[in-house]
Amino acid sequence: MSRALMVTVALSALALTGVSAADQWPNFRGPQAGVVADDPNLPDSWSETENVVWKTDIPGLAWSSPVVWDDHVIVTAAISAGKEAQPEKGLFDPGDAQHGNTRSSAINRWIVYDVHFKTGAIRWSKELSRRTPPIGRHIKNSFASETAVIDGDHVYVYFGTIGVVAALDLKGQTIWIKEVSTYGTYFDMGTASSPVVYKDRVYIVKTT
Repeated sequence: MSRALMVTVALSALALTGVSAADQWPNFRGPQAGVVADDPNLPDSWSETENVVWKTDIPGLAWSSPVVWDDHVIVTAAISAGKEAQPEKGLFDPGDAQHGNTRSSAINRWIVYDVHFKTGAIRWSKELSRRTPPIGRHIKNSFASETAVIDGDHVYVYFGTIGVVAALDLKGQTIWIKEVSTYGTYFDMGTASSPVVYKDRVYIVKTT
């Protein structure tokens, strides 16, 4: 699934069910950790044109989910200057040299995007790092799989591949940025643990 389609599906569901942007979706799996009341107004299917309110192309490869606060939809991406291995159908052993683990020798850019909830227009984008990924990933993973957290004032992002943790305001200005150590994961599966915000702290999980 392309990044553009992922953003389309998520936001179409919100718009079509009459959910307003005031019903915040601030973190991975939402405020109730995936527990969401059933809604009979949810569409049963999507296509390139069916049940689509708007669609915005976000370049790069990323499995991170969108988060929403008011009319701000935050997504992240890793954009490679080279040609990266794309996800393939099927199951692959993590140790499979052809499919399991994948390394990148190209410079990647890790970017945060703010997309307008009602129009799909990109309000701003912020590049937080530009380098070659120091660790690998499974072909079904990406170099930007951690979902951001938004609390109404700030956006918190974590890119485990490069060990970057950052806070931005809703205008795209960097409040702070910190680098933590990175470690190769089991069979180069790659990172994916999303950050959690509790009171005045940001919690991350990283491999050692």
